[in-house]
Amino acid sequence: MVQYEDSRERIQNLIVVAAVDGYAAEHALKPVDAFDLFDRNGLFQVLRDNYETLHTQGLDEGARFAADYLLRRGR
Repeated sequence: MVQYEDSRERIQNLIVVAAVDGYAAEHALKPVDAFDLFDRNGLFQVLRDNYETLHTQGLDEGARFAADYLLRRGR
């Protein structure tokens, strides 16, 4: 069980990092600016909460998910 949790957490971290990096690249932002945007909007937890779906998708899906989330929130 512990191995599963460690693996899950590592994949969640990978999804978050890929989402920040992908979002920054797609929106001509510095990664640190995308990081701050995600932080201000609670996106780190939202991405982690959607692990079950996002881990079955390509890594670029996290950036698209984040962009859609921010758009729906008017950001």
